[in-house]
Amino acid sequence: MSNFPKRPEDFLPPEEVAKFATDRNAAATFIMGKCIPFNELLGIEILEVSAERALVKLPYSERLVGDPFRPALHGGALAMLADTAGGTAAIAATQHNDKISTLDMRIDYLRGARLEDTFAEALIVRAGRRAVVVRIHLYQDDPSEPDSRRHIADSTAVYSVYRGDPS
Repeated sequence: MSNFPKRPEDFLPPEEVAKFATDRNAAATFIMGKCIPFNELLGIEILEVSAERALVKLPYSERLVGDPFRPALHGGALAMLADTAGGTAAIAATQHNDKISTLDMRIDYLRGARLEDTFAEALIVRAGRRAVVVRIHLYQDDPSEPDSRRHIADSTAVYSVYRGDPS
């Protein structure tokens, strides 16, 4: 028997689910943090969400190593982090009952990611009726850098918006 789909009603009482209709930040945090099993598997943490921005953390795990000789994190894990952050921001920028899906995403790897926690900051470029464009910056903490961030990759993603029933 399948455990899907995972809906807010499966986890929360009706009064808490009702707040998602007016609080898109809470809805985005819940959907991306609790309803997607892959994000749970990797320990993704949604740190901040607003209609303009999302900050997401991928905690380091040995399962994420892509090059044991360098060593470096796997590029696929970094792309997943970028997509999760972008999707979180896109959900927060849309309306209740809208559904989003990744339409296009490109990622530019700037340098190898060390074996440590990695962050993705997603910034909304444009939130339209049919699409949301998001720029995502992946980084690791590094006090020796001017902005205390060791930049790992940059990504641009476009999310398709399927307008839901406004009720």
